[in-house]
Amino acid sequence: QVGQPIQFVLPAFPAKSPNLDKTAGVLPDLGERLALRFLDQLCQKISALYSPGAQILICSDGRVFNDLVNVTDKAVDAYAEGIRCILREDLLVSLTTFALDDYFGAIPYAVMREKLVKDYGETLPLIKERVKTDGAAKALFNGIHRFIYEDQLVSYHAMSKNQVKNLTKEIAYSVIQRSNAWSRFVEKCFPDAVRLSIHPQPFGSEKLGIMLLKSKDVWATPWHRVVLYDGREHLLVRKKEAETLGAKPVFVHDQFSHYAL
Repeated sequence: QVGQPIQFVLPAFPAKSPNLDKTAGVLPDLGERLALRFLDQLCQKISALYSPGAQILICSDGRVFNDLVNVTDKAVDAYAEGIRCILREDLLVSLTTFALDDYFGAIPYAVMREKLVKDYGETLPLIKERVKTDGAAKALFNGIHRFIYEDQLVSYHAMSKNQVKNLTKEIAYSVIQRSNAWSRFVEKCFPDAVRLSIHPQPFGSEKLGIMLLKSKDVWATPWHRVVLYDGREHLLVRKKEAETLGAKPVFVHDQFSHYAL
């Protein structure tokens, strides 16, 4: 509406990947902090052009599918509190958060997820058929499957890579099912908001793709990477890559922050 702040919604900042070749723990680090600052600065730039300003609601989807990707509910809690701490510490007043917990309240997390899929989800056969016939859906599936395969490979030592690949395909379909259900749920809750996505989006999509931090991989996010500072710029990389380059971990207040060369 004219004269009202522009509201964006961004499903993002779920929880850290459990793959310690990629990340350095369960808590947000400099990657999340820089990404959140970027989003707040985006709102400030909009405010300079449009006086009512802009707000971004971060709709954390960690609780939506964490049980599928070997992330505990306690890890989701710790990560979410870490995000809220950053918003407070850095005075990022243009950003607020929303999660399944905020809507459903004190019921078991498994029940929250069941209700979400029952009320807003599509069937898995329908999703699989769309992946076969729709190029954008297939690209999304391939990107998500790659992340899940890499993360789960470190957990299933007794299985061959092909076995893990087949297992994680089914997990990827379920992640997409729940993510799509979450998107529909968020759209119902915030019908007038402009949709943002951390995944690359095709031209003309109803969502606007946004890249949070610089990386060689357009799919990279702070929760699947660490920050490498090379003396000139901050770049999202896998933790293993940072260590291979000889970078050293940097700690702030006894908590991991980033890697530096």
